[in-house]
Amino acid sequence: MAVSSSSTKDYEIFMSTVQKPPEPEQSFEEVRVKDYVKAYTATGRPPVPVPDVPTTPNARYALGLPPVFSPIPIESTPSISPASIVAEKAITNTSDLPAIQVFQATKTPIEGQFQSITAQPAFSFFSYEELRLYAYLSGNIMPPTPLPSEIPSLDNAPTQVIHPFYASDSAATAFARPSIGPDAPDAYMSITASLKFNKHSFEELRLAYRLAGKELTSFEISTRGLLQWETKDGFGNRLRPG
Repeated sequence: MAVSSSSTKDYEIFMSTVQKPPEPEQSFEEVRVKDYVKAYTATGRPPVPVPDVPTTPNARYALGLPPVFSPIPIESTPSISPASIVAEKAITNTSDLPAIQVFQATKTPIEGQFQSITAQPAFSFFSYEELRLYAYLSGNIMPPTPLPSEIPSLDNAPTQVIHPFYASDSAATAFARPSIGPDAPDAYMSITASLKFNKHSFEELRLAYRLAGKELTSFEISTRGLLQWETKDGFGNRLRPG
C-alpha cells in the first residue's frame, strides 16, 4: 500500500485483490474459495489459471475473462490515514480480544509505517489467521465500518513503540546470504530462507510455535511430528507435511 497526494486530496493506493470497493472486503482465502466453488459448480474441476492477455478491458470482456488487476486508489479519511498509535499492552489471552478488531496504521521509530493489524501493539501476539478466526467466532464476519477516532497529533504523540519482533534490514539481521560470495549485496530477511526453518511455511512455523509453546526448527518440527496430516496432490499422490 502506498500513499499519494494531490493539491486537494490524499489517496492510498491498494495493491491487493481483496480491496475492491464497493464490494465487501474479503480475505485472500475467501476470494480463493469462491473461485473454487464457482469453477466446480460450472465445470466440476478446479479453476484454471487466468491468461494475462489480452490486457484491454473490452477485449477481455468479449472473451469472458475477468479484468487484469490494477492498483486501486482510495481517498484517505482520518480513520484510516497513517498516524502514531499510543503505546498499548499486547493482548495475550483470546478472551480479552475486542469484539471488533479496529485497524490503524502503526508508525515506526525509523521512517516508515506498518500497514498491518498484527503490527499494532494490542494485536501483535496473534497472527492474521488467528485474529480472523476469533473475529469469526465472535460473529463478526464482515470488517468494521471505519469510524472517526481521536488520534493524537504528531506534535503531542508519545514516544514511538519499538516492536521487539522488528529489526532493521541489514546483513547483521539477515536469516541467510546468497552463496555467490560473502561480499554479495543481497541478504534474505525471511525466516523461511534460513536453513534452520526452510522446510516449512510461515503458517506452519507459527502453528508449531503455538503447539509447542516455543520456536522450533524444521528439523525439530519433523522429529516431533507436530504437523502430521495426510492430503493428496492433484495426481492423487499422498503428501505428509512435517
